[in-house]
Amino acid sequence: MHIIEESYLQTFSHSLLNSVYGAGLAADGIWGTNTSNACAAHVLSEGANNLYVGVLQIGLYAHNITLNSGIDNSFGPSTKQGVIKFQTSQGLSADGIAGRDTFARLAGV
Repeated sequence: MHIIEESYLQTFSHSLLNSVYGAGLAADGIWGTNTSNACAAHVLSEGANNLYVGVLQIGLYAHNITLNSGIDNSFGPSTKQGVIKFQTSQGLSADGIAGRDTFARLAGV
Protein backbone atom coordinates (compact mmCIF):
# COMPACT_ATOMS: atom_id res chain seq x y z
CA MET A 1 0.00 0.00 0.00
CA HIS A 2 1.27 3.45 -0.90
CA ILE A 3 0.91 6.41 1.37
CA ILE A 4 0.21 9.50 -0.70
CA GLU A 5 0.82 12.90 0.81
CA GLU A 6 -2.33 15.04 0.76
CA SER A 7 -0.58 18.18 -0.53
CA TYR A 8 0.85 16.18 -3.45
CA LEU A 9 -2.64 14.98 -4.39
CA GLN A 10 -4.04 18.48 -4.23
CA THR A 11 -1.19 20.01 -6.25
CA PHE A 12 -1.60 17.25 -8.82
CA SER A 13 -5.35 17.95 -8.99
CA HIS A 14 -4.77 21.63 -9.69
CA SER A 15 -2.15 20.91 -12.33
CA LEU A 16 -4.44 18.39 -14.00
CA LEU A 17 -7.41 20.75 -14.09
CA ASN A 18 -5.28 23.62 -15.37
CA SER A 19 -3.57 21.68 -18.13
CA VAL A 20 -6.68 20.01 -19.48
CA TYR A 21 -9.49 22.45 -18.72
CA GLY A 22 -7.71 25.78 -18.27
CA ALA A 23 -9.27 26.13 -14.83
CA GLY A 24 -6.83 28.86 -13.76
CA LEU A 25 -6.10 27.30 -10.38
CA ALA A 26 -2.92 27.93 -8.43
CA ALA A 27 -0.98 24.71 -7.89
CA ASP A 28 -0.62 25.61 -4.22
CA GLY A 29 -1.47 22.31 -2.56
CA ILE A 30 -4.70 23.70 -1.14
CA TRP A 31 -8.02 22.17 -2.11
CA GLY A 32 -10.08 25.23 -1.38
CA THR A 33 -13.14 26.98 -2.68
CA ASN A 34 -11.73 27.62 -6.18
CA THR A 35 -10.90 23.94 -6.70
CA SER A 36 -14.25 22.93 -5.28
CA ASN A 37 -16.09 25.32 -7.60
CA ALA A 38 -14.13 24.16 -10.66
CA CYS A 39 -15.09 20.57 -9.92
CA ALA A 40 -18.65 21.26 -8.80
CA ALA A 41 -19.47 22.66 -12.22
CA HIS A 42 -19.47 19.00 -13.27
CA VAL A 43 -21.94 16.78 -11.42
CA LEU A 44 -20.45 13.29 -11.50
CA SER A 45 -22.24 9.97 -11.26
CA GLU A 46 -21.66 6.35 -12.12
CA GLY A 47 -20.68 5.95 -15.76
CA ALA A 48 -18.73 9.22 -16.02
CA ASN A 49 -15.22 8.84 -17.37
CA ASN A 50 -13.10 12.00 -17.35
CA LEU A 51 -10.41 13.87 -15.47
CA TYR A 52 -12.92 15.39 -13.06
CA VAL A 53 -13.62 11.87 -11.84
CA GLY A 54 -9.87 11.51 -11.25
CA VAL A 55 -9.89 14.69 -9.19
CA LEU A 56 -12.88 13.37 -7.22
CA GLN A 57 -10.99 10.14 -6.59
CA ILE A 58 -7.94 12.10 -5.45
CA GLY A 59 -10.18 14.04 -3.04
CA LEU A 60 -11.56 10.80 -1.63
CA TYR A 61 -8.02 9.49 -1.08
CA ALA A 62 -7.12 12.78 0.63
CA HIS A 63 -9.94 11.95 3.08
CA ASN A 64 -8.58 8.44 3.67
CA ILE A 65 -11.15 6.70 1.49
CA THR A 66 -9.39 4.03 -0.54
CA LEU A 67 -10.97 2.85 -3.77
CA ASN A 68 -10.61 -0.70 -5.09
CA SER A 69 -10.24 0.74 -8.60
CA GLY A 70 -7.56 3.25 -7.61
CA ILE A 71 -7.40 6.59 -9.41
CA ASP A 72 -8.51 5.67 -12.91
CA ASN A 73 -10.76 8.58 -14.02
CA SER A 74 -13.68 6.15 -14.25
CA PHE A 75 -16.74 6.51 -12.00
CA GLY A 76 -17.59 2.87 -11.45
CA PRO A 77 -19.00 0.95 -8.50
CA SER A 78 -15.86 1.46 -6.40
CA THR A 79 -15.95 5.24 -6.78
CA LYS A 80 -19.70 5.30 -6.11
CA GLN A 81 -19.17 3.33 -2.88
CA GLY A 82 -16.38 5.75 -1.90
CA VAL A 83 -18.61 8.77 -2.56
CA ILE A 84 -21.43 7.25 -0.51
CA LYS A 85 -19.01 6.52 2.35
CA PHE A 86 -17.72 10.09 2.24
CA GLN A 87 -21.21 11.62 1.99
CA THR A 88 -22.40 9.54 4.94
CA SER A 89 -19.39 10.61 7.03
CA GLN A 90 -20.17 14.26 6.28
CA GLY A 91 -23.92 14.12 6.98
CA LEU A 92 -24.79 14.64 3.31
CA SER A 93 -27.49 12.86 1.36
CA ALA A 94 -25.70 9.60 0.47
CA ASP A 95 -26.82 9.28 -3.14
CA GLY A 96 -23.43 8.45 -4.66
CA ILE A 97 -23.57 11.50 -6.92
CA ALA A 98 -20.77 14.04 -6.55
CA GLY A 99 -22.09 17.58 -6.95
CA ARG A 100 -21.47 20.96 -5.35
CA ASP A 101 -22.11 19.86 -1.73
CA THR A 102 -19.86 16.82 -2.00
CA PHE A 103 -17.03 18.82 -3.58
CA ALA A 104 -17.44 21.60 -1.00
CA ARG A 105 -17.03 19.07 1.81
CA LEU A 106 -14.04 17.51 0.08
CA ALA A 107 -12.55 20.99 0.10
CA GLY A 108 -13.45 21.51 3.76
CA VAL A 109 -15.65 24.53 3.08
